[in-house]
Amino acid sequence: MGWRRRVRNVGETFLEVLQAEIHSLLEDFAQSGRSASVGLARIFLALCLGFWTLGVLTAGLVALFALWLPVWGAAAVVAVITSLGAAIAGASGMIRLRSIEPPHHTVRRHVDDHVTWWQGEVFQRSAALPSAPESEPETARTESSDEPQPEDRP
Repeated sequence: MGWRRRVRNVGETFLEVLQAEIHSLLEDFAQSGRSASVGLARIFLALCLGFWTLGVLTAGLVALFALWLPVWGAAAVVAVITSLGAAIAGASGMIRLRSIEPPHHTVRRHVDDHVTWWQGEVFQRSAALPSAPESEPETARTESSDEPQPEDRP
């Protein structure tokens, strides 16, 4: 129950913590990946909307507005409307992508948590373990005798 047990306990604890940290990192990376895919999908949607809106609705809207405006004025109004839709979708996707925690920050956060745990749990446990009994000095052995000691006398 000496140093060998302590070293074995530290080794086992280290492996458990390492496995838990790897699992936690993988979960965080998966969450970041899901957020990135949603953001990229929104950007792709914005590009598709911009392209198809300009291609399909431009002709119809220009023709509609051309009833009241010159053709060039109708085309300008349609271009502004489709550009606003694309800008809103693109901004939404960029906001989502910016909210993702960079991988090096995720790793750093996990390492900091890991170090804090080691300092709080492992080192406190090792300090709380009973230490090996030390040999008693000669003066301590004489105190256990039946004779009164000088400090016990009145």
